[in-house]
Amino acid sequence: MKKNQTITRTHQLRCQTRARRQAPREPLQKKTPLLLLLATITTAIALLTILNAAPAAALNNLVGEGSALSSQLLRYEPNPAEPGDVIDAYVLITNNGSEPARGVEVELVNAYPFSADSPSEQAKRINEIPGQQSALVIFKIRIDKDADEGTNHITIRYKPAGAGFWREDELPLDIATNDAAISITKMTSTPQEILPGRPATITLTVKNLADSRLRDIAVSLSTERTVGSTTTTLPITPLTTSLEQRIPELLADEEKTLTFGIVTNPDADSDVYSIPVTITFSDERDNDYTYTDEIGIIINAPPALDVYIESADVYTDKKTGDVTLKFVNRGLSEIKLLNVELKPHESYERLGGSSTIYIGNVDSDDFDTQSITIKAKKDNLVIPVKVTYLDAFNNQYEEERELAVTLISSKERNGGGTNWVVIVAVLAVIAGGIYWWRKRKRKR
Repeated sequence: MKKNQTITRTHQLRCQTRARRQAPREPLQKKTPLLLLLATITTAIALLTILNAAPAAALNNLVGEGSALSSQLLRYEPNPAEPGDVIDAYVLITNNGSEPARGVEVELVNAYPFSADSPSEQAKRINEIPGQQSALVIFKIRIDKDADEGTNHITIRYKPAGAGFWREDELPLDIATNDAAISITKMTSTPQEILPGRPATITLTVKNLADSRLRDIAVSLSTERTVGSTTTTLPITPLTTSLEQRIPELLADEEKTLTFGIVTNPDADSDVYSIPVTITFSDERDNDYTYTDEIGIIINAPPALDVYIESADVYTDKKTGDVTLKFVNRGLSEIKLLNVELKPHESYERLGGSSTIYIGNVDSDDFDTQSITIKAKKDNLVIPVKVTYLDAFNNQYEEERELAVTLISSKERNGGGTNWVVIVAVLAVIAGGIYWWRKRKRKR
């Protein structure tokens, strides 16, 4: 009996276990929302506990509640501020709220053309600004040397300690230069000495001496020069370029080079010519300026001196006589202070007078003659001379020449000794007499 009961109990337990396994389970999703809700409530309670533990005043100081900050550029020195300057900018931070603002950070934002003069000047800190009061901070600010003239803006940002965001303000600051200056720093001509009637180039270097940008620059050369009431036309004409060149802009300390192509007049005198230069330009505030200057060019034709024996009253049978020397300036410029030195030679002997002859100035396309008395020692006469002179620009020239002539006899000079003039005259008389006699005979 007990054995049957035991078997029956065991069977029941097995059936219950099988029934549990076969019974459908509840989905897991039905339990998850409940768990999330419990976790959220627990977290919220913990946060409220932490916040309630902090005093309300500490929370206000952290985020700056009850304070409203603003900034203002009170002044700056030096004034006016110029490009390239380092200025002291006085920035006023005002708390317009009722509560104090503590741990206020004020920073300068580096933005062209302004930057902090040093890292220590980048940020400032104010411990506390009471409500309805202000605090002053000073920044050393460097202005870029190429900054434009006019109204620019420095950018300041600030916040109280612990605030999650910055407030930025752009504060106006005027940049100006005391003067706008431009200059011609270099001038060259190619060639350095220009021949009359030949082309040349003139090169000018123009530099901006101001601390700010200059605009609309026009550089022009004039072909006329006025001194007092007298106006002179210069012997130049534009050739490969216009006599006016333009530059859109020049930054501070910047320079540009311009080239002008010209040709000189063929009949230009050798001289130094001053060419007026006019430069017009504007600054950043649209103020217009005019700058005038002069540049010099040299027009010079090298001297051309010819020296030769024009005549000689010396013969093989008449050794003593005068020799005439001729000095011709066939150049385009004047020859000045011409001096002649007669050198000794075995073919002649100078009779009397000085071995030095001073002639002086000889104009272009002009000449001078000088006679010396000599005794010829050879039929091939050679007279060495040394000539020294100056050109139009006082450059000194020194040349040595040998003037040579072959002597002939006086009979050869006169046609072999026969007086042909007399013979011709006699023949003319005879011919005239014959003509008269025949004419008279016909009348009879």
